[in-house]
Amino acid sequence: MRGMEHVNNPEARKFRVAVVTYPFHDNVGRVTLGRFLELLAPLSDELVIITGDFPRWPGENVRTIQLKTNVHEGPLPIRVIKAIWADLMASFHLLRMSRRVDIVIFYIGAAVHVSSALTAKLLGKKMVVIVTGLFSPIAGQQFNRAIAAVAGPCEMIRLALADQIGVESRTVADSPQLSRYQQKIAVNWALSIDTDLFRITKDPAKRDNTVGYVGRMVEGKGIMEFVDAIPMILNHRHDTSFLIGGDGPLHDKVVSKLQTGGLSGRVQLRGWIPDDEYRDCLNDLKLLVLPSVSEGLPGVVQQAMPCGTVVLATPVGGVPDLIRDGETGFILENNTPECIASNVIRALSHPNLGEIAGNARRLIVQEYGRDAMVEKRRIALGELCKGKK
Repeated sequence: MRGMEHVNNPEARKFRVAVVTYPFHDNVGRVTLGRFLELLAPLSDELVIITGDFPRWPGENVRTIQLKTNVHEGPLPIRVIKAIWADLMASFHLLRMSRRVDIVIFYIGAAVHVSSALTAKLLGKKMVVIVTGLFSPIAGQQFNRAIAAVAGPCEMIRLALADQIGVESRTVADSPQLSRYQQKIAVNWALSIDTDLFRITKDPAKRDNTVGYVGRMVEGKGIMEFVDAIPMILNHRHDTSFLIGGDGPLHDKVVSKLQTGGLSGRVQLRGWIPDDEYRDCLNDLKLLVLPSVSEGLPGVVQQAMPCGTVVLATPVGGVPDLIRDGETGFILENNTPECIASNVIRALSHPNLGEIAGNARRLIVQEYGRDAMVEKRRIALGELCKGKK
């Protein structure tokens, strides 16, 4: 993985860190965690990763602990029990490695990690909670209510315990849910983008009218709403084709709905897109749609923008930091199929679509380069270790 050449730089070895995540078992989780570690590893003298199905991270001072429990399988009560068990196992590993780390960072869906957060606090460790997506008003209406009822209070407990709350964008920092914690917030935790890798290889003006969704097929991402919008779009734009990339629990449901609606011939299902094909896939799209109900700073949006792919997204999490409607992309008022359809038609018909694509690339190049993001991490961890909130 990229970035590991910095791990062996003695001048960069300053922090002893444990990273705790939800025990994910999907490719998106692996890629996201990998990108997170690429910025953290150069600054770490000791790095322990307590996570799900994630390969060993290279480096003599890096240790990976896999939590085997698959919390995505089974009915909801069983999944809750598995999540609690995974949290207890994370607590156990934190106790075992207490002398090896000084900072514990909770990342990627770790909202239910209450036991391990309490353990970190009782051990006297500096605790960072990375907020990558709060439960927005849209989520409160449309997301799984049972999950929200459990995760929401757990999230608030962890935020109260945290020494630092790391966010990826100013929009997330200013959200009402974080208003009481402003003195703890560090807006230094965005992921960087390799703009040499993610670049324009196909002129946006010469692309077909291909509209895509690329991401996990899970509740809360708006994938089913996107599928429901496809017939409405085709009623007005017969020249439009569609691409769906990704995998997840809703995959079979997506396939079934496309087949039932007679849409299989108009939609290319790519499944999980390999790394060496991912950039070209983004360059095949004229418009990327992300109708999520909750986000942090979405990686797929950050990667699509420097590829000249215009983005249409709901204004959740850090999306408004990236997307200014009509300037660097387009905003969805909500993620109903009707709203998605009308805004896809609006975006494809916009007279300055090429200019918007150029603005979007410049924004990512200037503000999310790797060196800038590593330095922001260094500042955030340095302030934490000095006791600043």
